[in-house]
Amino acid sequence: MNKTELTFFHIKDRMLNHNLLKDELLELINQDDEGIREGNKFIPGYLDDDKTAIRRLDFARHSDLNRPWVKKIENDLFSQFKKMVQFLGFQHFALKALWYQQYYKNDIHDWHIHTQHYTGVYYLEFPENAPPTMLNNNDEIKIPNVEEGDIVMFPAMTPHQGPELKTDERKTIISFNLNVIDINHLNNLRQ
Repeated sequence: MNKTELTFFHIKDRMLNHNLLKDELLELINQDDEGIREGNKFIPGYLDDDKTAIRRLDFARHSDLNRPWVKKIENDLFSQFKKMVQFLGFQHFALKALWYQQYYKNDIHDWHIHTQHYTGVYYLEFPENAPPTMLNNNDEIKIPNVEEGDIVMFPAMTPHQGPELKTDERKTIISFNLNVIDINHLNNLRQ
């Protein structure tokens, strides 16, 4: 069997209107009582020795686009997704999942992958000294240089982890899975 190395990359951009959206988004998320789950039992396929422990999230409703916080952010966030997938060389995207995760001290999202083309993180609330998502690129750990308000997107089959939060301040992310549609540069590939 032969193995050929392919290089992956992540992209990062700033969420437009982050400063205008942050407080209201956090308030809407804080009002959400339906999506609270703890631990790793919310996603099938995790191993028994998985360390995942996330205090608040609404992953169980990841396809519901009528949640109040989603309605508040959808225009800005979807415009950002379109800009990012076009930068990657694709024309459109199909959103497959959108959810929040709130980490409190000692919470962690252990190593995992996703099943769509791309996944990513919008750092809605990102205290100083909070760890960003770690990406495993062929056993080399890559740590994107991010700050609050940034969005990072990367291929969904990339093993990644939300490292343990060691600060007393809460960290809130909005995570997503999407598929890309239509290649912008297909004529270049055919030459």
